[in-house]
Amino acid sequence: MSVHPHKDGRWICTYYPNGIRKDKSFGRGPDAKSSADLFDLEMKKLYSNKGTHCESVVPVQISEPMKPLSQMTFGGLVEEYLQHSRANGSTENHLDSILSVANALFYPAFGKEKLIVSFDYGHDILPFMTKIANEPSQRGSCRATVTVNKYGHFLVALFNYAIARDYISNNPMRLWKKAKVKKKDIQLTIEDAQKIMHCAAPHLRWAMEVCFNLGTRSGESELLSLKWSDVDYEKKMVHVYGRKTKTDRFIPVSDEFLKKLAEKQAVARTDHIVEFRGRPIRMIRNAFRQAVRKAQITYPVRMYDLRHLFATSLISAGASIGSVSKLMGHARISTTVNVYYQVKQEELERAMSILPKLEVNDAKTGS
Repeated sequence: MSVHPHKDGRWICTYYPNGIRKDKSFGRGPDAKSSADLFDLEMKKLYSNKGTHCESVVPVQISEPMKPLSQMTFGGLVEEYLQHSRANGSTENHLDSILSVANALFYPAFGKEKLIVSFDYGHDILPFMTKIANEPSQRGSCRATVTVNKYGHFLVALFNYAIARDYISNNPMRLWKKAKVKKKDIQLTIEDAQKIMHCAAPHLRWAMEVCFNLGTRSGESELLSLKWSDVDYEKKMVHVYGRKTKTDRFIPVSDEFLKKLAEKQAVARTDHIVEFRGRPIRMIRNAFRQAVRKAQITYPVRMYDLRHLFATSLISAGASIGSVSKLMGHARISTTVNVYYQVKQEELERAMSILPKLEVNDAKTGS
C-alpha cells in the first residue's frame, strides 16, 4: 500500500526510487491524504517503468501543464488545487469554503500574483496568522480558535499540494502549529432534540432522524450524500462513505428504522435519502437554526451535535468504546475516548467500590 496512515494520524506515502524505500509525510487530515495521493500518482508515473514496486495508474487530469518552479502564482495554485480536490471527491461546500476564504483573506493579504516560491514564514505566514487571530471578523467579534486553525490548515494543504507537484521544495507553513481548542461542552439531550424535531420542517425532521440513527457527520460529506442505493434491506444495514476520512463503514439498523427507510423511499423523488422539494440538499444549517430558535433552546447547539448524542447515548447504554469508534468511523479509538467519552462521578465511585483491599492483619502476623 503506497499511501497509508501512520499510528499518530499522519498520512505517509511510501515509494521506491531506484529500488530504495523512501517515506514522505504529508501531515494529518483529508487534505493531507489528498496531497499524499497526488504525490503517489506522480511517483508512480515517474518510476512505473523503472522496475520499482509502484504500479502504473491513471493520473489525475489537470487542465494546465506543470509550470516551472519559479512561475506558479498563489492564485494559480489555489485554482489548480481546487480542481484537483474536486477530482478527488471533495464536497462542493468544502471547495466553496476554501474559495471564499481565499477571496476574503488570502488574496488581500498575499495577492494572486505572488510567486509561491517567494513565501516566507517570518515575512508572510506569521504576520498573517497573527492578524487573523486577533482582528475582528465580519460579525465584529474575534475569530474562534477553531476557525483560525481551519484557515491555517487550508494554507498547509495548498502548499503540500505545491510540494507534491514540485512547485516548491518546502512548505512555508511547516513552523506553524495549530492553537489548542477548548473542548466544547455539548449540552444537547434526547429531550431537547425531540423539541427541535417538533419545531422542524418535515425534511429537517427526517434528516435529524437519519443523522441520529446512523451517527453520520451532518453535512454533505456524509448525511446529505446518502443515497437509497446505500441501504441494504436484506442485511439490515446502511453503507456510509466518509469523504473526510476516505473510508467506508456499514451501520446496522433496527427493524423499525429500516421500515421508515422503506416508507420514505417509496415516495422519494430523488436518489438521495434526504431531499427537499424533489431535489438533493447541499446544506441544512439554516433550517436547523430556525428550528432551534422555535424550540426556544437557549444554549449553543449544532446539527453536528446529533452525532455526539449518538455516541454518548450508546456509551451510556453500555456499548463498548471499540464498537462506538467503529460506528463513528474513527481511525483511532483514542479519538472516540477523547472527544465523546465523559466519565461521570457515579462511574468513578463504582470503579473504586470494586477495588480489592490491600492490607495485612496484624493479629495473624503477631506484630
